[in-house]
Amino acid sequence: MNADVLKTKEYYASDKAEPCDCAYCRNYCKRIKATRPKLAAHLAEMGVDIKKPFELFFIENEAEHTVLYCNCMYIVYGTCEKDLDYRFDGLWFTNNIDCHPYTDIAEDHFVLDFGEITLDMEEE
Repeated sequence: MNADVLKTKEYYASDKAEPCDCAYCRNYCKRIKATRPKLAAHLAEMGVDIKKPFELFFIENEAEHTVLYCNCMYIVYGTCEKDLDYRFDGLWFTNNIDCHPYTDIAEDHFVLDFGEITLDMEEE
């Protein structure tokens, strides 16, 4: 993996990196940094803002008021081997080759994918 940290930071500072506004994405963005500080620091080393996921796949557990975020995806500028597969802070990281929405980015980039994370669901 060869992340272009400066270009990735520029992306996350732009309007292009604004996350979805649904309740589940808002919940994730509100809780993730405080809940997983090592993960936030790991992503920040690549220029990624943990509070701005590209895509989240989740399952709500209404009985326990939690949400299982199965896949958490972030855009990283640079290059990455197709078979990226490593573990950090109890999470599996991969290069999500083709199971994500279209990025509409022409420059070298990849979608970093990890999971599973369970967070409490805030009642609105």
